[in-house]
Amino acid sequence: MPDDIITKLRALRGLASARTIAALLDLKVSTVYKLVRLHQIPSFRIGYAVRFDPVAVAAWLHARQINPE
Repeated sequence: MPDDIITKLRALRGLASARTIAALLDLKVSTVYKLVRLHQIPSFRIGYAVRFDPVAVAAWLHARQINPE
């Protein structure tokens, strides 16, 4: 399952919103924002908007797999 998500993240073009990341990770948007506040997911701000580099999120997710390949 995480490999499917990583593949989808790597296929995204441009920056992703919290809503997009939440949908891919099957999380609530509020949980994604909580991870941002705790500096537990790679993100950055453009003005007031929080954005995600899908490749960085894929690497972050891959690093947290129990048995990464």
